[in-house]
Formats: sequence, structure tokens, C-alpha cells
Amino acid sequence: MAKTGDLENALQVLKENGDVTIGDRVLTGSDSSGAVAFALERMVRYHRWASGGPDGPQMQGTTYEFSPKEEDISTLLQQGAKDERTRSIKDPLDRMLATLRQHTGYVTLDVERPQTSADSPTASKLAARRASNIERGECSAFLYDYSYVNTSTELPKRPSISLSISRDQALRLLQAGADWIGSPGLRPV
Repeated sequence: MAKTGDLENALQVLKENGDVTIGDRVLTGSDSSGAVAFALERMVRYHRWASGGPDGPQMQGTTYEFSPKEEDISTLLQQGAKDERTRSIKDPLDRMLATLRQHTGYVTLDVERPQTSADSPTASKLAARRASNIERGECSAFLYDYSYVNTSTELPKRPSISLSISRDQALRLLQAGADWIGSPGLRPV
């Protein structure tokens, strides 16, 4: 929880054109039965620069973090703090990358699911398009966000975002820590 002065210090850093960000972090632990529990917590991070002489601040100082109250978040955002909460990111791919970076959920990748049609020519076209997409390294990405879970021991059952992505986007997500759950021979390289 925020200590006395945390909000005031963060606001002062903003006035000095410093860096203040609001993000998420996952807290984990286990209960007496050994079941893993987790919770999503809002976090404010700011950096207090050491005095740097006539050339301005040097690249040193101390980074502080605190857990804000909701009204503190509104105040900081109005004053120009960066919003890096994963739910606030509009672009689905950027949100997936932020989730992986902040460890507030997980992303899985798989080949595009087959589509069916009762019409034989349409079914053939859909199958050919899917095969072509797989050959090009295109696949589907699924974001499972911990903040949509009802209890602290439950993992997300359904993805909060499903997205068709290119080979390059898949490689970015894999490099960021996404899991490939499809056939190993079809993993984009």
C-alpha cells in the first residue's frame, strides 16, 4: 500500500519532467495445500534522479514503486503519467506483448483452426487458404489475462483476445515468451 508521501513524490517527479508509469504486476504465493495463488496488483513506478551539476540530471538515482489507490491513478494520469496497464492498451498485439513483458497473463500460439462449410467448393477453398496461411507461417494468438479470473487460484479458461497474426508477429511473440502449442513442425521460424 502507498506510504505517506508516495503520491506527492510521484507528482513532484512529473513536475520535474521525470518518468512515472502505472502498470500491473502479478503477486504469487501458495497456500498450505501447495496450490499456487496469484493476484494482479496495480503498481506506480517513478525514478528520482540524483543531482547532476550544470549539465542536468545524470543517469543515476533511485527507482521507487508503490501500490496506488484508484483515486491516485486518476490524479497521476491527469498529470501526465504513462499508462502501461495491460487492459488500457488498445492494439491487440501490443497488449499481448505488454502482458508477456509484465507477466500479467500468458499468450499461446497455434495454427489457424480449420473452418468448415456444407458447400463442397467453399470447404475446399477454406482448406486451401488455411494450408497457404500455415505455409506462410501465419497462425492464431490467444491472450489469457490473469485480471479476468474470479479467484486467486484459478487460471483463465478462455482467451480474452484471439488474433490472426503474421509470421513476423508470431516470431515477436515467441521471442517475448509466448508458448507454441501447435505441432512442432509447424512452428514459425
